[in-house]
Amino acid sequence: MTSTRTRSLRAGRSPRTSRSHGWLSLTGLFVLGASLAWGLVIFLWSLAAHTGPPDPGSPTSPGTGTPSSTATARTVTAAPAIPGANVQLAAEAEDELAARPMATAAPAASQPQPVVAVETAAPLPIPAPADPATALPTGFPRTPEGAVGQLAAIDAAAFRDLHPATVADVHAQASLPGAVPMIEWTPNVGVTAILRAIGQPKGSSSITATWTLTHAQVKGVLGGGDFVLACVLGELDATYRSTARAGVGDCQRMVWQDGRWHIGPGAQPAFAPSTWPGSADCVRAGWQEARNA
Repeated sequence: MTSTRTRSLRAGRSPRTSRSHGWLSLTGLFVLGASLAWGLVIFLWSLAAHTGPPDPGSPTSPGTGTPSSTATARTVTAAPAIPGANVQLAAEAEDELAARPMATAAPAASQPQPVVAVETAAPLPIPAPADPATALPTGFPRTPEGAVGQLAAIDAAAFRDLHPATVADVHAQASLPGAVPMIEWTPNVGVTAILRAIGQPKGSSSITATWTLTHAQVKGVLGGGDFVLACVLGELDATYRSTARAGVGDCQRMVWQDGRWHIGPGAQPAFAPSTWPGSADCVRAGWQEARNA
């Protein structure tokens, strides 16, 4: 899988109606005097409920391609791609894996809550990047755990200051042609929602934020290991006049190309359950503790 992947997004993606309505209903409650804490709560509740803000200036924009679902699914490993299968069949297999629903969690599951004493799933060993001294660390190995590590580095970089320019720069560095558009990308949806709630749509130097990996899942592997549907869960801490904390999950198609992992072509995968790291909800959603390898 060393050739450039420029497959376009597919038609038939679900509308953003539920995302828009969920955002608008919550904003109606908190729009006056909203702080960062309220903005973060709005985003996390809407993300956990599979809703979100409408696209700025484009209320009829297409959705993420991932319909909200009440079906429950645990982490699975997809069968390897059949040798010699054509690109179309490979793309269909990737789409099927990406669209397969994840476990669901109530909106309140993302909020701080007690941590369980013992987690039932085995920890995932996450390797360190070979090139960590950059704004977007790279150099993760060609393994499923390496794909998880790269996605975690991408999300941590995108959320580091809750600034639109940062999100755009990280998306450009991390994505291959045909990947989920930035306007539909989970970090951008979150940053946009928070900034609009606090009345700072262009960002602010007064905002500080960190997203730290705590848990992960490998939903499936295809293409002889060059395609990994990776999911990460991290704690997002943000401060602007007040501080808010919550668990934020993300799933992306990770593709190995040109010696590193990228966010690959195709629509946004099924939403990852956003739960408070280490909580009972986190365990029920199938998250595995992420540990340094």
